[in-house]
Amino acid sequence: MSYRVWCERSDVVTGIVAMGQTFFEPAVGHNSKDDDLAGQTNTQFALQRFAAARSAGDGCAPADNRPHYAVVGATDIFYGESGGVYSGKALWEFMSTEVLGCTGSLTGSDGITVTGDASTCFEYPSCAGMIASLNRYCTVPGRGHVTGDWSATLATAFADFYGASPPTPAPPPTPAPPPTPLPPPTPAPTQAPTATPSPTPTTASSTTLARGIFGIVLGALHAAALTAS
Repeated sequence: MSYRVWCERSDVVTGIVAMGQTFFEPAVGHNSKDDDLAGQTNTQFALQRFAAARSAGDGCAPADNRPHYAVVGATDIFYGESGGVYSGKALWEFMSTEVLGCTGSLTGSDGITVTGDASTCFEYPSCAGMIASLNRYCTVPGRGHVTGDWSATLATAFADFYGASPPTPAPPPTPAPPPTPLPPPTPAPTQAPTATPSPTPTTASSTTLARGIFGIVLGALHAAALTAS
C-alpha cells in the first residue's frame, strides 16, 4: 500500500521507508501460487510482469520522484538474497531504473547509520529529479523478516530526507479526572399510616335506662296485685 501511495500521490507523500519489504508494481502485485513460471524464478517472472504492466501504461509513475529507503535482512524468507522467494534487491533495481530514472553502476557503502547494524546500502550515482543518495537499498546479514532497529532507520531517513532530526513526539495529554459522582437522592421519609379510630360504642342514655327500669318495676307491681286478688 505504501508503494501505491508513493506512486500515485507523490504530491502528499514526501518519502517512504520500507522495512522488510521491497518494490512491486502496484498494478501487478505478487506472483500467484497458480502462476506457471515456465522455468523462471519468482523474481524473473515478477520482473516480466512488471515490464508488461509498464508497456500497457499501468506502471508506477509518480508526478515527483520522492526519497526511498528499503532495509531487508539477507535471510528474509520473502525478499532476502539468501534463499528468499524474491530477490528484493533485483526488484529495487527495476524500480530505480524504470521508475526513478536512475543510471550508472551501483555502489555499496557501510549502512550501519541507516540500519543500526552492520550492513551494506546500495545506491545509484544519478537519479532523475532527485538526489540519488536518497534512494537506497540496504541488506543486513543475519537478519530475517523482521524490522530490526527501525527507530534508527527512521531517524536517519528523516534527517536525510528533510535535513533535520525527527520532531520529539508530544507527550500524551493528561487525562481529566473522573467527574465526582452526585450523592444519591435522600429518600422521602416514610409516613406511618394513620390509625382509624374505632367507633365508640353507643351508650344508652340515662333517660332511656330509667324508663326501662321504671317499666320493669310497674310490671312487677301489676303482677303482684293480680296475685293478691
